[in-house]
Amino acid sequence: MTRINVTPKLFNYKVLAILFLGVLPGILYCQTCQVNGRAHYNFEDIKIILDRNKCNTCHYKDGYQSDWDYSTYESMTGRTACYPSAITPGRSDLSLLVDKLNGGPTSCGSAMPPGSQRISDADLLAIETWVDSGAPEFCIPDYDKIRSILMANQCQNCHNNQSNWTFGDYEQIFVKPGASECPQPVVEKYNAAGSLLYTKLQSSAPCGNRMLSSNGQSLTDQEVDAVRDWINSGAAVFAKALPVSLKDFSTESDGTSAIIIFWATASEQNIDRFEIETSSDGIRFGYLSTIEPKGNPSSGSDYVYQTEKVQIGFNYFRLKIYDLDGTFTYSPVRVERISNDKEIFSIYPVPVTNDSDVIVEWYPVDGREKARLFIMDIQGKKCAEYVINNGFNHIFFTGLRPGVYYMTIQDYNFHTMVRKIAITEF
Repeated sequence: MTRINVTPKLFNYKVLAILFLGVLPGILYCQTCQVNGRAHYNFEDIKIILDRNKCNTCHYKDGYQSDWDYSTYESMTGRTACYPSAITPGRSDLSLLVDKLNGGPTSCGSAMPPGSQRISDADLLAIETWVDSGAPEFCIPDYDKIRSILMANQCQNCHNNQSNWTFGDYEQIFVKPGASECPQPVVEKYNAAGSLLYTKLQSSAPCGNRMLSSNGQSLTDQEVDAVRDWINSGAAVFAKALPVSLKDFSTESDGTSAIIIFWATASEQNIDRFEIETSSDGIRFGYLSTIEPKGNPSSGSDYVYQTEKVQIGFNYFRLKIYDLDGTFTYSPVRVERISNDKEIFSIYPVPVTNDSDVIVEWYPVDGREKARLFIMDIQGKKCAEYVINNGFNHIFFTGLRPGVYYMTIQDYNFHTMVRKIAITEF
């Protein structure tokens, strides 16, 4: 374990922030919904956080960034120019919104907020927690609530114990009729859009007939939304607030050397250990250190860890949280950038094999987030063009004949960096 050597000013500031958030959580980060004595976020809570970070200056209906806005729940969770959806319920690590907010290079388009601005780690954690809880629009219902909605619409008149599908108890609701021609499961946890129960409540059901009440009426929008939120939150038998074991998870750095990692737990019941993992590209993580829990099952604890195992460019960190039974969960990812005083531009492995993945590593000194990479043949003809991010880039080279080529990147002053590469057939 790396020895902690944190300056008193930085450490005291962070501890005070953690204590303040623990004592007054509702003042800064309002969680509207209370379920079984625990709070969780809904869409309106997240909208307030995004507004506070002035995301609405660009992302509003018919606004400057019209490809995505969060003025309504449907627009926030709908299609984007990059991905089919900005939100993947239950998976903050796969959600475009989080990818654009976490401070590292984004997989598509530009990072949010623009330039060198960043939202706070506390705001980011709130958004990640909301996504991991299923990104509910309203308060998360439980199975009994869903069952009562179906009963109130007399769905049992068709779906009773003699039919191939019934919702009489929790286990039965997942059982798909054997004669069904629809490919979707009845309920797929964290995926309402792929669940037959939810899609058959839509006005244009993608498979089979629309599910109506016994008098031929459709369920209300509020009832359909409750079914959606229940499935996307994991289709639990009991209402629950989703993973909130972490009250805080953040990193800080002076940008040139050590990186300090902070986290605070809300409770530590059944936690065996924390493992800190790190990555240079946000994809492949490796082990860094193990931290034993302080053993406060009800009140939780605060932790701080410093590492000097840093590298030029982006350094990603996450926690692997082990339970006593050997199972584990991952925390969200945090990223810090270590600055460089000279341009870094390299490619490997070399020589490059055609129709294969290669890594292009690029760290500019002028702070650019993206650049165009050109592949030129020895006569100066452009053969391929890519957009690369600051940091590690995985690029698939294809359609290039074996031979010698030049990779070029142009900086703000129109100075061109050139690297010579050889491409082989095998």
